[in-house]
Amino acid sequence: MRNPHFVLFCTCFMVLSSFGQKEDLEKNRTITLFKNQISSNLPYFLVNSVELNYERILGRKFALGIGWASYGDGFNKLDVAGNGYAQRANFEINPFGRFYFNGNNKKSHFLEIFASLNKNESSDIFVRNTTPEGYGVYEKGTIVTKDFGMGIGYGYRFLFAKDRLSLEGQIGLRTNFETYWFVVQSSLVRTGIRIGYRF
Repeated sequence: MRNPHFVLFCTCFMVLSSFGQKEDLEKNRTITLFKNQISSNLPYFLVNSVELNYERILGRKFALGIGWASYGDGFNKLDVAGNGYAQRANFEINPFGRFYFNGNNKKSHFLEIFASLNKNESSDIFVRNTTPEGYGVYEKGTIVTKDFGMGIGYGYRFLFAKDRLSLEGQIGLRTNFETYWFVVQSSLVRTGIRIGYRF
C-alpha cells in the first residue's frame, strides 16, 4: 500500500472503537456520554504526513489528550520558521489540554495548550568538526536535535451523527526551544481540519 500511515489510522480506529461507553440516566431516558475521541488531521495526508490524536473528556468543559505526528517532505516545505537554513521536522509528540467554552454541546470553541517533544534535522548549517590533527574547522553539515517546545491553539468543534462524529478546525503555534542555538523558533503545528470518532 502506498500510504502506511492510513493503515495505522484504520487499525487504531477499529481497536479503540471496541471499548465501552458510559451511560447516564436523565429524565427517564438513556443518554450515551462519549468520553473518548480519536481523530486525524485530514490535510496532513495531502502532504505525505499523518497526525493522530486521542482525547479524554474529564468534565463538561475540560479534556486531556495526546497527539502524534509524522512529517513528510510536503509538510516541511510549508514550514514558516524562516531560520536561514534548511530544517526538516521528523516527528512530534504533543500532550495537550483543552478548555471548551460551550462545554460538550453540538458546537463549541476551544482553547488548547500543548507541549511538544520533537525531532528535527537542520541541514546546510555550519557545524564544528575536528580534524585528525586536532584542529577545529567549520563545515556545512547536518545536525539532528531532539527539542522541547510549548504551544497554544484555538479551534472550533462541531458534533454530528448523534454526537458520534466530530469535525473541528484548529490553528496552533508552537515555540521550539532549540538546544543547539538557544533561540526560540516558531512553527505552525496542530493546524488543519480533523475528523474524529467518539466512543
